[in-house]
Amino acid sequence: MLEFVNPPVYLAFSHLEGWKEAFEECFMWTPILLVQFLKKLEDFQLLDKFTNEFGQDRLQNLRNFELAEF
Repeated sequence: MLEFVNPPVYLAFSHLEGWKEAFEECFMWTPILLVQFLKKLEDFQLLDKFTNEFGQDRLQNLRNFELAEF
């Protein structure tokens, strides 16, 4: 799945209504993909931008959910 994700294009969609909720729903149940996705953003030097747009607290809550569930 992640091999098809283009981080700059993905972030361009981040301004759509419901994007944050859809991201949470997708990655809440696939913690390995979350880690891979964040690494890919880091490789493209977009992790800080993503964190600012998604929200640091929201991302931390998603990571905490990942740790609690698995």
